[in-house]
Amino acid sequence: MKKIKDASPSLVLQIGHTCDVQSLSFSPDGCRLISRGCEDASRLWDVRRLKLLQTFPPGWAAFFRPDGRVVIWRSGPERTELLDEATGVVEAAFDGVSGPMVLGPDGRHAAHLAWGRLSLWETATGKCLWRRGAPRRCVCDFLFSADGRFLAVREEPAPPSSPEMQATVLVVRGVRTGRASRQLPDQGIRLLLLANNPMFATPYAGEHARAGTVLGLWERATSRQWTVPESDPDGLNVIALSRDGTLLATTAGQKGLCCRHLESGKVWEIPCMDWEACYKIKAMAFSPDDRTLAISGFQREIQLIDLHTRVEIGSLSCLPVGIGSPDVLSAAGGLITADDDNVMRIWNLKTATLARRLGEHGQLDGQSGDDRPTVQTSGYAAFWCGAKSSPDGRRVATLGAGGTVGCFDAAFGRRLWTRRCPEMNFTALCWLPDGRRLVTAGWGWDENRQHCRGTVRMLDAGNGEEIRTVLRQDRDIRRATLSPDGQCLALISEDTLLFCDLPTGQVTGIDSRFDGEAHGVAFSPAGRLLAFSDGEATVFLWDRAASKAIAALNLHAPAAGSVAFSPDGRLLAVGGCYEETIYIFDVARRELIHRLRGHTESGNTVKFTSDGRRLLSSGGDCTLRVWDPIRGELLATLCVLPPKTEGGVSEDWIWYSPQGYYDCSPGGQRYVRWHIGGRLLPCSRFKQRFHRPDRLRALLYASG
Repeated sequence: MKKIKDASPSLVLQIGHTCDVQSLSFSPDGCRLISRGCEDASRLWDVRRLKLLQTFPPGWAAFFRPDGRVVIWRSGPERTELLDEATGVVEAAFDGVSGPMVLGPDGRHAAHLAWGRLSLWETATGKCLWRRGAPRRCVCDFLFSADGRFLAVREEPAPPSSPEMQATVLVVRGVRTGRASRQLPDQGIRLLLLANNPMFATPYAGEHARAGTVLGLWERATSRQWTVPESDPDGLNVIALSRDGTLLATTAGQKGLCCRHLESGKVWEIPCMDWEACYKIKAMAFSPDDRTLAISGFQREIQLIDLHTRVEIGSLSCLPVGIGSPDVLSAAGGLITADDDNVMRIWNLKTATLARRLGEHGQLDGQSGDDRPTVQTSGYAAFWCGAKSSPDGRRVATLGAGGTVGCFDAAFGRRLWTRRCPEMNFTALCWLPDGRRLVTAGWGWDENRQHCRGTVRMLDAGNGEEIRTVLRQDRDIRRATLSPDGQCLALISEDTLLFCDLPTGQVTGIDSRFDGEAHGVAFSPAGRLLAFSDGEATVFLWDRAASKAIAALNLHAPAAGSVAFSPDGRLLAVGGCYEETIYIFDVARRELIHRLRGHTESGNTVKFTSDGRRLLSSGGDCTLRVWDPIRGELLATLCVLPPKTEGGVSEDWIWYSPQGYYDCSPGGQRYVRWHIGGRLLPCSRFKQRFHRPDRLRALLYASG
């Protein structure tokens, strides 16, 4: 056996998942758990101590062998290798295979599914035993049986096909020969086989479509078949079968999380999970003793539930702090973010360091308890506007939950004033060019909570007092931005674009031809153009003088999100609303010049620095990234590391570049590992070589 040799070590952060967790599996003794997220990375957890043990590099698919050892699939363009996690030794290699494989329970065989074709390989020799699938029939999904002797394979006709081949079937095939030992009818949409047990299960919709989804179960040993109807109109989302095949866990849109004993038919609900949380569950897994159920969803946490007491016994997270929408201070090299731990942070791009924190724990007005406002933002669709710097960069205005507006001194972190409007949900905050006034936009319910009303107010930036109400309407206000001259306010209200004359409060322009919800709106530096997304894959350029759209920029993506002009107005950056890519357009030529890929989660907000040499983006993956917008290159990434205590304020952070150069807080080094030669090594191994603050400063701040 040989060890893999990498040309250079790569930096890996020992933190939890920054994207949705999509699969879970327990070790044979139930003491450890492996999770895999949509960022294509695996984590190893200690279930008893609720502690993160290992973070594996992207592209490594980790899983347990029957003896409890952790092995990893490492994939290349034309070769996939099976590594021992502890030693880094290659145990098996498969030529002509790209992507992770599924190892049989006995470890003697491995299966690979790609492009509708299933292949079965022998791990000892790396030899392919058989292939099934395309061109006549496509394999959609499969699962090994508990003893490793059979495969349950779901097949459907490959288009175009003859009428007699339109049926979708579930085939039980022998591992050694690939021959079909049994063929079962399957009307299912998707095969969900989440546990190695004697049961094969698939949800399907047939005559019971009105009553909801029907779950079909087949027992291989006895050929017994039966159905489990679900009366939930939203159908089943995720299912999991216990190791012995007696317990079935299901989630549904309105019924929540339920467990069912298949022999007795007894059903009980898990009361610790409400139906909204259950609707977001992505994966479930039973522990080997069937006493614990692990679930994961959109919160990026893994919850452990005791099935006997039906209560949560712990959670696995180690999550980094979400970084909110960035704003640039006028002072050279200044950057402010309003983060998910209810703290605003001011960063110095010249020195790649944290300058100060503002408003820790969201204490804007000295209150505590449930009435305490928070200062948090979400990069997704910019619902919370977070922190906005004044034109001179000396003050920072913030929006928080509970209708809170506050103002801080940026140099000393002193709170200047706080204003509360509990009936309002603020969605936008803008400084006027003179720096003496603020404009807030948002919506609230009427006295009977039956009608939504949008309001625009002008505030005195010195004390927070309301100067006047600029606009009040019977529709909500979801986005707003102010023109550079401070005279025109562009508003997105439902699916309508409005132009409000700020001095008079009159609506001067209305256009309702665009469908969908706009996720971003921004004026050009000269104020002549307005860019806004239509909630789909198009960004429109609106000419204020002509009062019409003069260009439509198509992203060829699910939806456009945040938009931002460069200071000279030549470039337009667009963040993806439902994908990870950031797009840069040449405004004059109306051409796409760069696609920036680096974020691992959607919902990215974008902002240019004051000199236009750098582009900042923050997204749902809890990172802030710095790009070169001219060359289209990723320069550095910022991550605010997990706090020491749950619900606390994080004191640790790290900047790192794609080349591995990094700088961090004193406590940040304990999260750093190096991936090289199939092994993960401690931070100290390459600290002298890669701890280079000077390299990061050169990347972050472009002088001249």
